[in-house]
Amino acid sequence: MRKLYLFIRAIPKTLYFNFKYLPFKKAIKLPIIVSHRVWLMETKGRVSLTAAEIKPAMIKIGFGEVGIFDQMKERSVLKLEGSMMFQGRANIGHGCKICIGSEGKLTFGNEIIITAESSIICNKEIYIADKAMISWETLIMDTDLHPIYDESKNVINSDEKIEIGEKVWIGCRCTILKGVKLEKGSIIAAGTTVSKAIKKEGQEKENCLFAGSPPKILRERVEW
Repeated sequence: MRKLYLFIRAIPKTLYFNFKYLPFKKAIKLPIIVSHRVWLMETKGRVSLTAAEIKPAMIKIGFGEVGIFDQMKERSVLKLEGSMMFQGRANIGHGCKICIGSEGKLTFGNEIIITAESSIICNKEIYIADKAMISWETLIMDTDLHPIYDESKNVINSDEKIEIGEKVWIGCRCTILKGVKLEKGSIIAAGTTVSKAIKKEGQEKENCLFAGSPPKILRERVEW
C-alpha cells in the first residue's frame, strides 16, 4: 500500500518534470518518476535522456529505502541550472541533493544506483559511468564553491572535472572532490576522502580496493 501511495503522490511532479524537459514522444512514456518529497528548487536547466529504448519509470528520483533513514520525512533537493543527462536506468534515492550550476554538466550512465542522503554539486562536469553504485551520505563536488586568489588576484582553485568509472562502488560517507578520476571497478571504502587520482607506481589502477584519507590500495584485482 505504501508503494501505491508514494506513486500516486508522485504523479503531479512526474508529469511536470517529464513534459517540461523531454520531447513529447519521450515524455508521454513517463520515463522519469519524481517523488513528491523532491523539492524542485530551480528548474532552469536542461534534462536529456539518450537511452536507445525509453521505458516508463526507468529513472526514479527520491525513492528507495535505507533502514537508518526516515523515508517519509527526508526531503530530496534538485537545483538545476545547467544540464543533466541520463544514458539509461538510474535510481537516485530519497533525501539526495543535486545542485547543478549554470555551467555544470552532470551525466549518469546506465544502471546507476545512489542509495540515500548523498549530495552532488556540479559546477563544471561530473560523469558517472555505467553500473556505478554510490552509498548513503556521500558527497561529490567538482568545485570548492568559493574562489581562492593569489597575490596577483588570480584564482588558484578552479573547478575540475570528476570521472567515476564503470562499476565503481563508493561506500557510505565518502567525499569525492574535484579533479578525481576513479578507474573501472574501483571500490572506495566507507569514510574515504578522495581529493586526486589514486595511483600506484605512477599509474592509475582498475579493480582495486581503496581506503583511508589519503586513500591507499588495500587489495588489487577485486570484483563486486
